[in-house]
Amino acid sequence: MNKKLDTILNELIDLLKSALISIIVVVILTNFVFKPIEVYGPSSLPTIREGQIGLSSIITLQFRDVRRFEFVIFPQMDEFGQIRKDNQGKSIFLVKRVIGLPNDTIEFRNDQLLVNGEVVEEPFLDNPLAQQYKDRGLLFTQNYGPITLKDDELFVVGDNRRGSSDSRGELGPIKVEDVESVGLFILYPFDAFGVVR
Repeated sequence: MNKKLDTILNELIDLLKSALISIIVVVILTNFVFKPIEVYGPSSLPTIREGQIGLSSIITLQFRDVRRFEFVIFPQMDEFGQIRKDNQGKSIFLVKRVIGLPNDTIEFRNDQLLVNGEVVEEPFLDNPLAQQYKDRGLLFTQNYGPITLKDDELFVVGDNRRGSSDSRGELGPIKVEDVESVGLFILYPFDAFGVVR
């Protein structure tokens, strides 16, 4: 009887050890390596769709600065400087594409991006949604700026230029230090599996 009890006790201890190790690994990965992301809203259609689930790299920011045109993940702040929460009390994070880097002067004119007065192509906007507006003689990216960023600011915009709340509006430029992770790798749904460009 004691032998059977010892066996059960040993198996229980092994199970608890495995569970504890798993929890520690998940905590380390999600705080220092990858940030899990679930997309809400249409602000980056058609590049990123609502309901997609993926990972964004935290560790990359330890080795290099944010780059133009990559996606960044940062917390949505309220008017008191606190991170906004959803109905379940989870922190809300935004996913936007970096258009302007520190000290850049950013302007949108006639559906063209100007960075420091020079036209810069945005190949990711070569999509059916943008084309619908152009076919109707409308600007997909409405005229904006110029605005000059401070040395600690980024200018971020959603790919759905007509349906994104971003640096062109009340969000304004974001602080470099507020960026928690960069890039996006979609895990689900499987038809979108891979790195978002």
